This record gives sequence, structure tokens and C-alpha cells, in this order.
Amino acid sequence: MTPYLLFKLAGKPFAISFQEVEEIQNAKKGTPMPFSQPWHEGMITVRGSLHTVLNVRRMLDLSPLEQPEQDKMILLSRHKVAILAEEFADTLMVGEADIQENDGAQKFDPMVFPTLAASGESMIPLLDVDALLALSKAEA
Repeated sequence: MTPYLLFKLAGKPFAISFQEVEEIQNAKKGTPMPFSQPWHEGMITVRGSLHTVLNVRRMLDLSPLEQPEQDKMILLSRHKVAILAEEFADTLMVGEADIQENDGAQKFDPMVFPTLAASGESMIPLLDVDALLALSKAEA
């Protein structure tokens, strides 16, 4: 069983492996970077280190159901990147039998979300951080 952190984007649940999460903070406004994609929210400083802020909701073209009071951000453990999220729902323990390939029927990029986890009646897209960052650099 692998532990995942459930988070929401535009009211929809997604999950990221706990191994990828360094910490969670309230979001900070980033310093914009010229010539960047609209979903690059700029750069922030966290304890003296620069982090790139990525708005995955905007990248996936998801409209928020309502503007959250305060977005949160997930600081990644292996990279100097922060991912914006609306809220954190819970944790999810996922076994191999609960995971299936993303065939694209969920309308989420199978490259960034290559697998889905069964949780009750729903399927939760599992974020592949390396694929997200590769896409981010390729389109930057």
C-alpha cells in the first residue's frame, strides 16, 4: 500500500504520492517570469531557496467552482517546485490492485496522470510529478 495525499483542483479530486511532498503551505504570490506559460505563476522564495510555482488547474484548463479564500501549495521534495491546490481532502492508501492505466476517458492528460486509483465509486487521477515537470519545461 502506498500513501497518497488527496487534493482538489476546480472541485475535482487528484492525488500525489506522499514521497513527492516536502510540505504544504499557504500559497504565495510569485514574481512573474517573462515569456513563461500562463500556468507558470512565477517564482517564490521559501527559506532562501527559489521555487517555481505551477498552477496545474490552469494547465488543465479547469475553472474553479468558486475562488478559494486562499490557495495552498505543495512544495515538492525532489524539486524546487510548488504546485497550487485549492484544498486538501484526505489521504488515500492505494494498493496495486486499486491502480489502473488512464485510457484518457477521464479527460486528464494520460502523460501527466498515467494511472488512476479506485476510491469507492470514483477513480482518482494520480499525478506523475516527473511527467508534469517534463511537460512544464517542454512548453516553457
